[in-house]
Amino acid sequence: MLGPHSDAAFRLGENELHVWKLSLDAPTTRLEEANRVLTRQELTRFERILAPADRMRRTTARVGLRVLLGSYLAIDPREVAVAYGLKGRPELVGGHNLSFNLSHTADLAVFAIGRGRAVGVDIEALARRPPSVRLIARTLDPGESARVMRAGGRERTEAFLRYWTIKEAYAKAIGVGLALDFRDVAVRGRAERPRLELAERPRLELPAGDGEQWRVRRLRLRQGIIGAVVADGAPWRMRVRELRLTDKRGARLTGSGRLRHPLC
Repeated sequence: MLGPHSDAAFRLGENELHVWKLSLDAPTTRLEEANRVLTRQELTRFERILAPADRMRRTTARVGLRVLLGSYLAIDPREVAVAYGLKGRPELVGGHNLSFNLSHTADLAVFAIGRGRAVGVDIEALARRPPSVRLIARTLDPGESARVMRAGGRERTEAFLRYWTIKEAYAKAIGVGLALDFRDVAVRGRAERPRLELAERPRLELPAGDGEQWRVRRLRLRQGIIGAVVADGAPWRMRVRELRLTDKRGARLTGSGRLRHPLC
């Protein structure tokens, strides 16, 4: 039997936002057991991925999402009903006020869970080529572009991704993904407490407001990976935890979490 895990880590207050990280390099035997959690549609989609390592990681991420949501909702992970919006954003079905978003890169997945608020998250690996001048111009405003261009090599990559992850997290929170023109969303404020500033005449219609209703937190989940989480509504406190999938009790797959560190 599959079931949720009873753990205080899965109690989410109205003024909290939980961020979970999950290692995607799970043993194959665990994945064979975990496949029972996924729907036929999910399994079919992942079977199309030719590279075995990529297939394993994407499967593990989706299993982690189902187990995590099942633990918050106190239901069997297989009963978690997820639908996809026009731009591919996953959402819970059934009138729940639980909101979530996920991102993965390399061998790490991250899940952001909120209650009664829109939330988006993005993580990126620093081990990549520096962004091209064309990409910088297409995604950053003039001030941001100038700051990134002053950096070189690896420093330029990190400077660019500090902007990119925030903008993509916002795009995911409002449900438009890469349809958003990132130049319409400027990142302002101090490095440790960035804020959003939205264009007065955006190329794509954005939710009402000037960006003040959105709060941003940077993520540094481990060496070589950076990210950001964006959510709206009243001020919230972020808690970062690590998700571990366990199947030590026969066929019972559960999630357990340990608080790593709270960030205000």
